[in-house]
Amino acid sequence: MLIGPSTFNFAAASQAAFAAGAARQVGDAAAVWSGLGALLADAGRRHDMGQAGLAFAGEHRGASQRIVDWIAGHLEGQLIRQGI
Repeated sequence: MLIGPSTFNFAAASQAAFAAGAARQVGDAAAVWSGLGALLADAGRRHDMGQAGLAFAGEHRGASQRIVDWIAGHLEGQLIRQGI
């Protein structure tokens, strides 16, 4: 995945994807095209990046459910303490 320079609303996720080799940050639209051309020309790099992306996604699968479970557990504790 090629990601532009602005990652302010998903900084942690993008940094983790960069570190995993699943994504690469580019500086502008011209760099997207250049990066895309480089990936199209290099099957090995595409494969490696794709495998890294699959592994990265697999590591984060279920995150939403874990958050819901955490919130539910805390709400349940609050309700019990309040006698509801």
